Amino acid sequence: MAHQANWQRVRSCPARPLTRWTLALTAGLTVLASGAAHVAADAAQLKTFFKVNLGGDASGDFLAESSVIDMEDFSRLRTATAPIAKTDNPDVFRTQRFGRSENVMFRIPVPDGVYSVTLLFAETWEGACRVGGRVFDVLLGTPQTGLKLAVQNFDIFREAGGFTAFGKRFDAVPSADGILVVLQPVVQNPQIAGFIVEGFPGISPPTTRTI
Repeated sequence: MAHQANWQRVRSCPARPLTRWTLALTAGLTVLASGAAHVAADAAQLKTFFKVNLGGDASGDFLAESSVIDMEDFSRLRTATAPIAKTDNPDVFRTQRFGRSENVMFRIPVPDGVYSVTLLFAETWEGACRVGGRVFDVLLGTPQTGLKLAVQNFDIFREAGGFTAFGKRFDAVPSADGILVVLQPVVQNPQIAGFIVEGFPGISPPTTRTI
């Protein structure tokens, strides 16, 4: 099945080693060795929180893409100069990764656990500033479990309009050897500006019962 096969290509995407995000544990306090991301801790649970600017440098509290993952060989870079509405950090939304007749794929290198993942978008190409101008599917998963369809026929312009920042949040996203994100084209090319991850390493994902 296409959705299940795609993650194998993502595994070859050279995510920055987790050792670069080594946690130093001292008396229950967690400090991220790189000093770039914010990690809060209490006695029982360690909360991870960081933001990444895909296709761009560090900006405000966003990390540079290059400090987290390497996408140079896997998708193209688009840079816009126009103003971006509804954001205090427009530079994040002016640089985007996109695929030309191909998937946008990457692995978020976080420890096993459960996270909320917010994918950041802005429609910055005038040719797609209309409903139906850019449509793609969003798949999430892990290298251990494969991919699942999270959103079908996602349309940035329908959600937010043109040149406007928009975040799509997904809760209770499990990580097993990282979190996979795949954007599959339906109309035009998928694109993404960045992402935000927060959650708790070591926590098992919730289970559901069938009746």
